Amino acid sequence: MKAHYRPYKETDINTVASNMCEADVTELSLSDGLNPLAALQRACEKSHEVNTMVSPSGELLGMFGLSFIDEQTGSPWMLSTGKLNKYYIQFLRSSHNWVIEANNKRNLLVNYVHVENKLAIKWLQFLGFSFLRELQYGKSKAPFYEFVRIK
Repeated sequence: MKAHYRPYKETDINTVASNMCEADVTELSLSDGLNPLAALQRACEKSHEVNTMVSPSGELLGMFGLSFIDEQTGSPWMLSTGKLNKYYIQFLRSSHNWVIEANNKRNLLVNYVHVENKLAIKWLQFLGFSFLRELQYGKSKAPFYEFVRIK
């Protein structure tokens, strides 16, 4: 079996939250002031779709999803354990297809990424997102990039 993603299970939330990478923990703290568990619980509750990334051995690598803001706008998100880099190329390909599907559900995809989250920024660029501006965002008013993908 190779690395893949599947619809999330409720039990995935605790596993991913307790093993979340430092870059994502920092981003959550700066943007919403939430810890990983609270952030994943909220994301799963508010999302139209949530998936879990799984390694060939069954280890959980992270979760991602899509929430709907309105009829035209969606907000994609991803939080990982930091072990995703072992399967980077494989997930680049599958995530590209997923983003195209998400963009078919909502013409505009938008979210924010902390300016120091370099791996996430590279991933977003590969997926065809554009970075509109740097702004002071979230509870901390830290520097974030607003990113979008328009169908």
